[in-house]
Amino acid sequence: MLPVIAMKPTACILLIALVLHLPGAIGCGQEPSPSPSPDAAIQALPDERTKDPFPKDYPIFDPEPISDWNMSGEESRFVGLLAANRELIWQLEDYDSGQVAREFDLRMEQETDIHLKLVYAWIAAKRSSERGKVFILSCRKLTDYEPVRSTLSALAHLPGDTNAPEWVIDEMIASLLDDRPVTKSDDPYRGRGGPYTISELADEHEAISHGLGSIKCRRAVPALIELAEKTDGGRGPVWALGEIGDPRAVPVLMKFLRARTEHGEFDPFRGELVEALGKLKVTEAVPILLEETPLYGDTIKALGRIGDARAIPALRAIVALKGAGPRDREVMNQPQYDPRRYAEAVFALDRLEPGAWIPSLIGVLEDQLFSEHCRWDAVNHLIGSGDQRAIGPLVETIKTDPKILVVKVAIHALSCFPREESVTGLIECFDVDFTKKTNGKVFHNFPPEKFMQNIARSLQRLTGQDFGPDKERWQRWWDAQEHKVP
Repeated sequence: MLPVIAMKPTACILLIALVLHLPGAIGCGQEPSPSPSPDAAIQALPDERTKDPFPKDYPIFDPEPISDWNMSGEESRFVGLLAANRELIWQLEDYDSGQVAREFDLRMEQETDIHLKLVYAWIAAKRSSERGKVFILSCRKLTDYEPVRSTLSALAHLPGDTNAPEWVIDEMIASLLDDRPVTKSDDPYRGRGGPYTISELADEHEAISHGLGSIKCRRAVPALIELAEKTDGGRGPVWALGEIGDPRAVPVLMKFLRARTEHGEFDPFRGELVEALGKLKVTEAVPILLEETPLYGDTIKALGRIGDARAIPALRAIVALKGAGPRDREVMNQPQYDPRRYAEAVFALDRLEPGAWIPSLIGVLEDQLFSEHCRWDAVNHLIGSGDQRAIGPLVETIKTDPKILVVKVAIHALSCFPREESVTGLIECFDVDFTKKTNGKVFHNFPPEKFMQNIARSLQRLTGQDFGPDKERWQRWWDAQEHKVP
């Protein structure tokens, strides 16, 4: 699944596949484990016995950063170097962790370019190298623009999916509250009357707030609240507070909502604020959100997440009018059919009235007037419903929908419906010409054989059998089974 503003969170957490779980790492809110002794600075991962010795002739890294297909071009040099050396970094996972750490400790000490040096330190630190950690911490004392950005990028890329070492969390939090002015910036004043601070770079450019939110770090909540206050509800800290889900954030988020509602003008930060309130299920926000005229997509989604029945009449009205209303906040007084508003209202009502909106969900899935992301959302709602009426439309989606994102999730969805129609439909889908499915940004390279493998995996989940992507074998077994799901 599927991965963040000068820099988007998805771009900042650029190479999510590169993020390994650190040995000895802890989740936020857990008690820290004892610090390793200096003699045990480089620890082995639990599965080290299955890994190869690190080769002596491992290639030298490319010293020139690049901007990859899913990047904005405004990332730090550190992120550009990760992109330039992605394959080499991925391959490191095959080798003994301690040996990799020692090799990149050595490369770090020999390297003169600070950005590449940070990449080497990051690789080593992810494998519990004390030297890598010390170098990254030493770089946190710097104030020059480019080294600061690369250092913050290294920190942002250190946590795993759900955890991080204590020292990484400490430095991420400290960077968000670091008001030292940044020096040697190409754009020192940005038209805002003053230089960047390290706090601003950490939040706006390197998505440190986003990283803390992604690992649901409750220890960061006080700092995120402080940063939210300082930035008047900036995107990063508000999004992170919603993602963490700690009720301590509710008072400050409600304060921002009331202030923005009273202000009455278009607010580019409102989307993250409303999303956070929805994730926190703040029922106190419902009357204020319902005052919005018309209700926009982010507000509709939040009302669905909060789950308060007071929203049902307004949501039903949107569905009845096929989403009619201004297409976005900049186009006022121009009512028109808005597929996104309609779809979000259907999704919200599905949360509030489970089972009552299956035909409408299927309608969104089948109509390519809706975006691929709306159709993807429709599939996920159908999975959650467990309603067997979804099976036929899901099979047809695999056969006819042109978008990889939608087809891939539909193949998975059928494995959640253990019925004869699901197995029969999946076997039929081996004949689909997947070369005609179009690439999107999420699945930049998804060849036809991967679809076949996914179909086989879904069939395996449904039947307990494993015949790989071989239609004839599946069909023979299915016929012998008399089309009965085990």
